[in-house]
Amino acid sequence: MRILHLEDDPKYAELIQATLEGEGIACDVTRVDTPAAFRTSLEQGGFDLVLADYTLSGLDGISALKVAKEVSPDMPFIFVSRTLGEEDAIEALKLGATDYVSKTRLSRIVPSVRRALREASERSQRQVAEQTLRESEAYLAEAQRLSQTGSWAWSPDQDIRYWSEECYRVLSFDPQDGLPRFEEFFQRIHPDDQPGFRELIQTAVREKAEWEADYRIVHLDGPVRDIHVVGHPVLSKSGHLVEFVGTVIDITERKRTEQTLRQSEAYLAEAQRLSQTGSWASKPFADSRYWSEECYRVLGFDPAGPPPLFEEFFHRIHPDDQAASRERWERAIRDKADFEFGYRIVHPDKGVRDIHVLGHAVLNQSGDLDAFVGTVIDVTERKRAEQELQQLVDFVPQLIVVFDSDGKVIHANRVAREYTGLTLQEWSGMAGMDVIGRVIHPDDVERVRAARKHGFAGSEPFELDARFLGKDGIYRWFLGRYNPMVEEGRVRRWYVSATEIESRKQQEERVRQENVRLEERTRIARELHDTLLQTVQSASMQLSVAVDGVASDSLVKPQLDRILQIMRLGIDEGRSAIQGLRSSGTQASDLVVALSSIQQELEVQSDLDFRVVVAGRQQPLEPLIQHEIYRIGREALVNAFCHSQAKRIKFELDYSNSDFRMRIWDNGCGIGPQVLQSGREGHWGLAGMRERATRIGGLLKISSSATTGTEVQLSIPGDIAFQLSPTAPGLRLAKSG
Repeated sequence: MRILHLEDDPKYAELIQATLEGEGIACDVTRVDTPAAFRTSLEQGGFDLVLADYTLSGLDGISALKVAKEVSPDMPFIFVSRTLGEEDAIEALKLGATDYVSKTRLSRIVPSVRRALREASERSQRQVAEQTLRESEAYLAEAQRLSQTGSWAWSPDQDIRYWSEECYRVLSFDPQDGLPRFEEFFQRIHPDDQPGFRELIQTAVREKAEWEADYRIVHLDGPVRDIHVVGHPVLSKSGHLVEFVGTVIDITERKRTEQTLRQSEAYLAEAQRLSQTGSWASKPFADSRYWSEECYRVLGFDPAGPPPLFEEFFHRIHPDDQAASRERWERAIRDKADFEFGYRIVHPDKGVRDIHVLGHAVLNQSGDLDAFVGTVIDVTERKRAEQELQQLVDFVPQLIVVFDSDGKVIHANRVAREYTGLTLQEWSGMAGMDVIGRVIHPDDVERVRAARKHGFAGSEPFELDARFLGKDGIYRWFLGRYNPMVEEGRVRRWYVSATEIESRKQQEERVRQENVRLEERTRIARELHDTLLQTVQSASMQLSVAVDGVASDSLVKPQLDRILQIMRLGIDEGRSAIQGLRSSGTQASDLVVALSSIQQELEVQSDLDFRVVVAGRQQPLEPLIQHEIYRIGREALVNAFCHSQAKRIKFELDYSNSDFRMRIWDNGCGIGPQVLQSGREGHWGLAGMRERATRIGGLLKISSSATTGTEVQLSIPGDIAFQLSPTAPGLRLAKSG
C-alpha cells in the first residue's frame, strides 16, 4: 500500500509507518511538507491513502483536504494531528475526511486505516457496479429500441406500475405524460381485438397464469401496428398475485413479411400446379427431406403424408426405366454433379406418365456432397404433342432431324428415313451406328463434325451443306439449317431441315468449269492474235504494197487482187473467231432473236426464203446451256447461208415439257459423206458442234444429201436445259459422284 503523508516532522512519519507495519500493514510512505509538493504528488497519482497533520506552516489541514478532494475525490483522507479539536474534526468529516486520529493515541491509526481502506474498496466496487448497471440499462434500452421490444409491469390492484422507454414508443404513448392507466391503454387496442384481449387478461388474473397474445394497436397518428405481448405472473410467498411482468414487441414488419411469404408460397404452389412442376430435396444416401405439394401429385403420392422412402418412390418408376434411372442417380452422386433426364412413372390414378427431372448438387465448404435439390415436371402432354408434331413432320417434303441439347438424334422424319434407308433406331445411334460417318460423304465428314460441334456449343441458328448418301448409293448435296429451341436461356432441342441443292451445286460446277474454259479460250485467243493473226496482217500489208506496184494491165494483177481479198477476209474471220473465244458465252437472252439476226449480219441475198418457227411456250434456259445452243445454231445457220447455195432455209425451236429441240434445214447442195463424217481438213465447225452438244448432255443429228439438202437436229432433256422454277413442286435429283 502506498501512503502520501503530509507531515513536517520526519520522526512522526517514521513512527506511524512503524506502527502500521507492526500490525502487518506493509506500506510505502512518501512524506511531503509543502503545499506544492503535496499537490504535485497527488497529481502524479498512484497512492492508496492520504495521512495529514492538521497544522502545518503555510498549509492548514482543511486546505489540504480540499486539495485532495479536488485532485482525487475518492481517495481516503485521515487526519493525524495533536491539535485537531472536536469541532474541527466534525467539520473535516463533513468536508470529506474519512477519520481523524490524535498523535497521542496512535494505537487507533491501524483500525482507522483498515476501515478507511475497506470503505474505499466498497465504494469503488459500488461505483463499478453502478457503472455496470448503467451500461446494462443502456444496452437493454438500445436492444429494446432495435428490436422494438418494451418491458412492463402491471398489477390488477395498482394498475400499470412500470413501462420501459421502448414500451412507450411501441404503444404510442408519450413518456413525458407519465404512466397511463390500464383503461387508457386498452382504448388504444383495435376495436376488433378488444373483447378477446380483455377476456384473456381476466382469465390470466383468475388463474394466475402466464399468457401470450397478438393484437393490433392504433397509433395516435393513424397507422395500425401489430403487437405481440407476453405476461408472467409474480406471486407472493402466500401465493397471492402481486403483479404481471412481461414484454410487448412490435411485430408489424414480421407480420407483413409472413403475409408476403404466404402469398409467395401460394403463388409458387399455384404456379407449380398449373405447370405440373414439383420441387424436392434429398440427401445423397438417404430418403427425401422435402417434397412440395405438387411433387406429391406429379409422382402419385398423398400430399398429407411424409415424403416416401426412396425405394418406395423408385418402385413407382416404370420397370423399363428403373435401371437407367438408378444408374443416372448413382453417377450424379459419384461425380457430385448436376443431372437431368427423363423417365416414366406408373401413376396410381393417371396411368403411365412421362416425367422430366432436374437435379442440382449442393456441396458443403469441404467440397463434399451435402444434398440434391431439384424439380420434377410432368411432360406427358408435351411428349404427346411432340409425337403429334413428329407425325406432321413426317409429311414435310424435306429431310428433318431433331437433336437434343447434346447433339443426340431424337427423331428423323419419314423423308429422312426413306432417303437414307436408315431406321429411327439407327438414326438415334441405338444400334451403335455412327450416323455421320454412315450418311455423310467421306470428304465432308470432318468438316461437318467440326461445324456441328461449334454450332451446338452456342444457341444461334447456323447452316451447313454436305453430301448425303441415299439408299440408292448416290451422294447428293443438301443444305441443312439448324434452328435451336431455347427455354429459360438453355437450348433444349435442335431442329434441322435439309433441302436438296444438287441442281444448284451442278450449276455452280458448270460455272466453275465454264470459267476455266473461258480462261483457256482467252489464252488461246491471245496466242492466235499475237502470232497467226499478226503474221497474216503483216503479210497482207506487204502484199498490198507489192500489188500497188504491179501494172494494171499485168496478167497476174487479177490473181494478186484475189489473193489479197482472201487474206483480208481471213483476217476479218480471225478477228471474229478471237472475239468469240474471248466472249463469256452468253449472247442475247432470246435465242429466236439472236439466231434470226444472222441473215442480216451476213448480208445474204434478199431472194432467199428464210423462215423461223417457234413451237410451245418459251422457257428460260440455263445460261451455259443457252450459250452452247447458240454456238451450235450459229454454226449451222452460217453454213447454210454461206455454203449451201440454198433457196430456202428453215429454223425451228420446240419447247416441250420433256425436252428442248432445235432444227435447221436447207434445200441446198448438201454436204459430202466424207466431209459429213470427218469434216473438211483444217476446219472444225462440224466437230465443234458435236463436242458442244455432248458437253451439255444433248443429242446432235446431222443428215445431208445433194437432193434433199442438209438438216441439223439438236435435242436436250428438259431437266438439263430449263432453269428450275423456285416454285416448282417436288425435288429434282441429279447424279453426283
